[in-house]
Amino acid sequence: MVGWEGTGISQTGEQPQDAPATSTGPVALYGIIEIARAIEEDRRKVAVWHSRGKLPPADFHASGRPFWKPPTIEPWIRDYRHAKAEAAAHRAASSNPDQPSSVN
Repeated sequence: MVGWEGTGISQTGEQPQDAPATSTGPVALYGIIEIARAIEEDRRKVAVWHSRGKLPPADFHASGRPFWKPPTIEPWIRDYRHAKAEAAAHRAASSNPDQPSSVN
């Protein structure tokens, strides 16, 4: 059984006030679903990425499910969001030939 110590969540399910905020509120631990919500992707896609080693190693498993502490997964989430935004900007620029390119 996984202990509650060091997880950022109390046995009553209360989250600390300094927990990072997402669009659905503070997150003390991230599972597949929380990661999917944070990056606005389907949870099945995130589960496949996890199984293929595309996510950082989980901090621990409970009931066979992976969980990450915010310091472990949030840098990956930020990097993913940044790459996704850059890709969208590149696609938009490519589809609008009248817009000047930022690449020399």
